[in-house]
Amino acid sequence: MRFFGCGGAPVPPELVRAAAEVGIGVLRLYGSTEVLVGTWNRPDSPEEKKVATDGRAMSHVELRVDDDGELFTRGPNTCVGFFADPERTAATFEDGWVRSGDRVTIDGDGYLTVVGRKKEIIIRGGLNIAPREIEELLVAFPEVKQAAVIGLPDERLGERMCACLVLVPEATLDFETMVERLRAGGLATFKLPQRLELLDELPTTASGKVQKHEIVRALVD
Repeated sequence: MRFFGCGGAPVPPELVRAAAEVGIGVLRLYGSTEVLVGTWNRPDSPEEKKVATDGRAMSHVELRVDDDGELFTRGPNTCVGFFADPERTAATFEDGWVRSGDRVTIDGDGYLTVVGRKKEIIIRGGLNIAPREIEELLVAFPEVKQAAVIGLPDERLGERMCACLVLVPEATLDFETMVERLRAGGLATFKLPQRLELLDELPTTASGKVQKHEIVRALVD
């Protein structure tokens, strides 16, 4: 095997680099149930794009990003609605465009990077924080197997951030060490988590997506 496409959940840059070291090309992509594959890295994409982005638009696929950073997609790859569900169809489809619910950036070369789900954006003291940036720094720690950053209710700031980590066997990590490393990695002070929870596993869907609402429910209840 020389290449494989990888998407459906955040793809850690470390995974792309590690695979490249053994001669396997990981081609990060972006897609969804409604869109299938909207963007992907090609085998000849620059290495830095393969590592840090989710690729360029597929042939005949159009991308549009609104003022709030949400991605809209239009093309022959998309479906046209949800069977027997006009309310959900109206909320998701708009003049041929599919509303993604994902916040993205697109660089000058047309490469897209997902920065988070709109509904997962944490609003702390009026500032919007995308968990994915913090999660990518956390999974780079040698002790960390999985990471999910969630927002928990806070009376003063609205939300406070909690880093929920699954560690590799026999590893340890404390809150102070985590914060120190995140600072060293260049994370802004207002994005630093205020709480650390070490979990045995993260709840996921059948397709492997982390169910953050389940973590929130477990920690708040």
